[in-house]
Amino acid sequence: MNSYILSLTIQHISSLFLTLFFILFFKYNNSSIPRNISIILFSIYITSLLILVGFPTMYDIYFSPNINLKLFLYKNYTEYILNILLFMPFGVFIPLLSKSKINFIYTLFTGIIFSIFIELSQMFGFRATDINDIMTNTTGTVLGYFIFFILSKIFSKIYKKNFKNIKNSGLDCFFVILICIVSNFFISPIVVSFIFNFI
Repeated sequence: MNSYILSLTIQHISSLFLTLFFILFFKYNNSSIPRNISIILFSIYITSLLILVGFPTMYDIYFSPNINLKLFLYKNYTEYILNILLFMPFGVFIPLLSKSKINFIYTLFTGIIFSIFIELSQMFGFRATDINDIMTNTTGTVLGYFIFFILSKIFSKIYKKNFKNIKNSGLDCFFVILICIVSNFFISPIVVSFIFNFI
């Protein structure tokens, strides 16, 4: 198997295993199956997102800041559109998996904070920290929220039964994001290194 594909596979398996542990052993005996599936999908999404943005691992971290604070410096708008599309699922998952009282402002704030975190992490790798990425990522989060809002009205019965009326701490998304970050930064590199020593 290609080493890159093996590494990607281990990253996803590691995050999924920890997410399943989170679901099974903490507080999800009375949760709905659709909600648990959504938590797993959110874990897959965050892991894939961290890989795509070049989130560093414990083995390749180094401080190499490359910062751009100029708006729309590049004429290639394809990257901006891709960033928007990349963060639209984030805007859907945050209100879907949070408490029913979670609103647009909370989703917007979460999207901004997570986007800033990603951009700051890129100062410790080979990517650039770009103000435009924060803007486009936040735009994607906002569009994702409106998609969630529309779908929650269209499928209101399903949403209320399987998501809105399910008691939860409101911190599920935070824990899943934390799990994926820890898995990608610490656990996956160790597992990959261990496997490669026997190949």
